[in-house]
Amino acid sequence: MTEESTAPAPFLTAWFEILDSDEPNRILDLISDDFSLSILFSTGDGEATDFAGGRSALVGYLEQRERGTRTHHLLSATTLGQDELFLGEVRRGGVPEASFVAAGRVEGKRLKRLLIGRSSEIRFIETPPSHLSSFPTDHVRRTAMYNLVLLAARPPEWTHERFIDWWRGDHAELTRLLPGLRAWRHTAIDQALEPRSEGWDGLSVLSFDSPEALRKALASKEWADAVAQVGDMKGRRIAVMGQQAEMFTG
Repeated sequence: MTEESTAPAPFLTAWFEILDSDEPNRILDLISDDFSLSILFSTGDGEATDFAGGRSALVGYLEQRERGTRTHHLLSATTLGQDELFLGEVRRGGVPEASFVAAGRVEGKRLKRLLIGRSSEIRFIETPPSHLSSFPTDHVRRTAMYNLVLLAARPPEWTHERFIDWWRGDHAELTRLLPGLRAWRHTAIDQALEPRSEGWDGLSVLSFDSPEALRKALASKEWADAVAQVGDMKGRRIAVMGQQAEMFTG
């Protein structure tokens, strides 16, 4: 960060660049002795996580971050005297995940106050301009959905039809209660394309607003109830998680 910077909010612009780098702890060198902050993250369903306090709170925030998975991108910014205002977007692998606003008060070359709010519930641009993203996908429709994908095979003593009826019936009654669940798509597999893909009965895609929302669902009583219903069922499953991108719609 230099005084010659022409960025509309030079300090916060440099702050987020450092935060996204391989050495995010360098931002600790940019705060004043009497620094204080509040970083508020929406976790869905009207709830939020707040990191508030001084230097120790910032250290705690840095320690819990998933380093290298998210990047911060400027949408607009301005400076009013000592105060910088920054509107941005958080992306995971180039895919928009949340919007955020930041306000910082700068004294000399140190940050004295920092307020950040982030939510996945609102977007300020539908598709980022090409110069704001390194994700080269003219054909991709970006979406905030974060998915839990489950590929499952029935217990050996069950028929395919019984397993699908249970999955879409009794098990669905518990699954649809998961907190933060935005969409659920289920496929009954009736044939394999090739021999190495045989042996599976169904595929579920459960969609949430963010990784945080999914983690909250997995920690919920509703998830525990669904797992308990499965019990010691002898089937097989593969469970993976990731960000969704729509590659084509006709």
